[in-house]
Amino acid sequence: MPVSANRIQGLLEENTVEHAIEQRRLYVIDLRYLADIECSEGRTLPGPTCLLYVRESGDLVPIAIQLMPEPSPENPVSLI
Repeated sequence: MPVSANRIQGLLEENTVEHAIEQRRLYVIDLRYLADIECSEGRTLPGPTCLLYVRESGDLVPIAIQLMPEPSPENPVSLI
């Protein structure tokens, strides 16, 4: 997922990306293997990638999502 530390810094409750990783509070879910699996009515599944953060409260929240595996202007990274 093409997202820089500067873009997500404000979503990490005053932690740095490095500190959030060290504390095991930053996670990536990569489901690109689902991309293009055929479903009903000629539809296909996306292959999303999601960046998740565990807040001080213990809540697991998404902070960035990209629906398809290949970056492009039509497939931007959405910050939450």
